[in-house]
Amino acid sequence: MNRILFIFILAWTFYVPGHAQSQDSVQVYDGTTLFTGDTIRIGYKGLNNEKYWEIQEPTMTEFGVRYNPVKANLDLKTAKVIDCNPKNADKIFFNGRPVIVVLADGYPNELYVNIDLAIAREEIAWVYEDHTAENATELTPELMLACCIRSNNLPITDYVLQYLIKIKDKKLYQACLSDEFEYHKAKPEYEKMLKDLMAGFDFSKTYYIKTDLSIDKYNFQDNGYPVDFYGSHSQYFIPQPDFNFLPTNREHFKFLPVSPSDGEKANKRRKGVSSTGYIPSLAYGRVYMKLLDKRMELPKNEVLNMERMYRQSVIGAEILKMEVYDCPNCEYNLMGVIK
Repeated sequence: MNRILFIFILAWTFYVPGHAQSQDSVQVYDGTTLFTGDTIRIGYKGLNNEKYWEIQEPTMTEFGVRYNPVKANLDLKTAKVIDCNPKNADKIFFNGRPVIVVLADGYPNELYVNIDLAIAREEIAWVYEDHTAENATELTPELMLACCIRSNNLPITDYVLQYLIKIKDKKLYQACLSDEFEYHKAKPEYEKMLKDLMAGFDFSKTYYIKTDLSIDKYNFQDNGYPVDFYGSHSQYFIPQPDFNFLPTNREHFKFLPVSPSDGEKANKRRKGVSSTGYIPSLAYGRVYMKLLDKRMELPKNEVLNMERMYRQSVIGAEILKMEVYDCPNCEYNLMGVIK
């Protein structure tokens, strides 16, 4: 046992990182060049949110140095590039792709980043948009419900209250479904909660939602991408799981201006690291809005009864701006902004 411990300490004492005398830069698969001294930002963990599969750190074992996926929470931490393509990179990731070595803010170990796959798998916050200082509130389901009931002057029915219970307390919701007395006891509390939310709803605030978008091929004449909202009857609405926003100015937000150089990078990123990949027509929008305290006139449709289908879910809105991303969290992989 003492012999193993001695070998362990000796190996760690004389451990020298394998990135000595390596390169000063690497080119990422979207065409961006990273240099030593640049700063990047760590994204969110990969599959199942357990670890960063494409970000690894050295660990000393009794058999020598091993590299393991990072399990620590490094969400959105900045990291400085200290080396590119270290000599031992192929022994860590085994794929011949560019590797960078970084020091993350507040983290003690050097991190080895398989940069192409880390970006493709959204473990690196590439083209990050910082929202920490913005004065906007994300619309939660209970806020949407309160706004919808108030602006449409709808009755507070048992169905409405059960929906509120469901989004606030799923365990109680299941109890209410199976026992009418449980619902009867919970009803006064949630009815008061909803009435307070309706009375106090602040229409002067800026709100935002995240939503799916459809995006067309790059338009070289106008320098940008045609975009539109995605989902059922999205020609009229911005669909959300249980509500539908009816914007008064949607036509202005159907084209995303992007320079040809940024568009080329975005297309490479969307295509992914495979040379045979395709560019998806799905993108993601972070939509900023002012909500309207009024009963909206619904679009006309010769076939559908729009009043019956949408009155209990429609919310009027004026779009202020829309950020377009190719990453569903709408925090990084920014493609551009429509204002």
